[in-house]
Amino acid sequence: MPPWETCLQKLQEHISADAFDSTIRPLQAQPVQGGIKLYAPNRYIRDAVKREYLPLIVEFLAELGGDSLIQDLEIEVGKPSEARPRGPKPSLQGGNGKSRGPGGLDPAYTFENFVEGESNRFAKVAAQQVADNPGRNNNPLLFHGSVGLGKTHLMQAIGNLIQSRNSDVRIVYCHCQVFLESMVEAVRLGGGAMQQFARRYQSADALLVDDIQFIAGATQTQKEFLKIFNRLWDGGRQIVVTCDRYPRFVKGLEGSLKSRLSGGLHVQIKPPGKAMRVAILKSKAESRGVTLSEEVAGYIATVANANVRELDGALQSVIGQAHFIGDDVTLELAQDALRHLVGGPGRIINIGEILRTVADHYDVKAAEILSKRRYRHLVRSRHVAMYLVKELTNRSYSDIGKEFGGSHHTTVKSACAKIEGLIQTDPELDEEIRSLVSDLKR
Repeated sequence: MPPWETCLQKLQEHISADAFDSTIRPLQAQPVQGGIKLYAPNRYIRDAVKREYLPLIVEFLAELGGDSLIQDLEIEVGKPSEARPRGPKPSLQGGNGKSRGPGGLDPAYTFENFVEGESNRFAKVAAQQVADNPGRNNNPLLFHGSVGLGKTHLMQAIGNLIQSRNSDVRIVYCHCQVFLESMVEAVRLGGGAMQQFARRYQSADALLVDDIQFIAGATQTQKEFLKIFNRLWDGGRQIVVTCDRYPRFVKGLEGSLKSRLSGGLHVQIKPPGKAMRVAILKSKAESRGVTLSEEVAGYIATVANANVRELDGALQSVIGQAHFIGDDVTLELAQDALRHLVGGPGRIINIGEILRTVADHYDVKAAEILSKRRYRHLVRSRHVAMYLVKELTNRSYSDIGKEFGGSHHTTVKSACAKIEGLIQTDPELDEEIRSLVSDLKR
């Protein structure tokens, strides 16, 4: 029996059934050079494992395989198939290390299975236009937004569609971390390795680079990337880049590179609203042969609201538990499977909790947030509170307005939209919101 399976058996004997099913069972393991890497479906499970069970896991794995199994034990959010290689140095022939399709593309990323909504509609249209006319308009195309919102999906959908129409077109996809590590390796090898490295990217008809923020601070790597960028752009070849925020707000990116990245079409992808999260859940469940009721999809969309990856992890936990116990996916089952996200079986966060948490965070009184006063610090806390109520509860804009001093539903909608937009450009606010959500879900 593989070491991780044996470790699971041991863990099942030492912790409660509830803790095992909600926290340990969703983990996936992958052998890597130097040991085992673990993957959690979302950051909440990852943090819980690190906080409560990692010492026990290390102890059991050490018993089974000695230091070789625990030398590089890590827990990341995602799936083994999504992992980027660590350990062996990346090949200069590149790709993203996934051994997928031509140019490192994942064939699963298509326009057909991309769930469209208000928050990403323009991004999808822009991506399709680029796929239809690569190198002509919208060059470079930049997608920016937080993690797990579909930037990589759209980027690779462009490459897959171009490739399907002309197999002779050379598509090169890479994650920027791989670009950085490949260049470091090329410099280390010397000789013609650097020329080989540059030639790989300069020969692309379409270059797709994920998470450009990874080369922030790496001056030489940025210079090399800019050379490749200019060579491709001058030749009329398409460049698509993603970033976790608009490049101007990325510290450590050279001004010339920021200017180049901002010179084409830049599209912000915003977090999906609740209606879109429900649509995404139903689509993903259907692809797995499961039908979600509106009630269950709405509940999952309420408690797993950070991004699409967290939605997918929550859905996986629900479906996994249903398969394990041989039951249908009901609201009660979903509440049980996701209690680690809400702090207790069936617990729903209410407006009062949100108001108290936001008031404490901003050092104001809840009554002041609900008042009509327009002081700047009150307006900010009021908008954040409205946004969190919309994201974490089932209340409509009209319902929220009634709770907030009789505000009109358009006022609430405008406040929520403003916070959604600021999250994408203001890292400090993004961190504030994440912290508040974490506090509310404890």
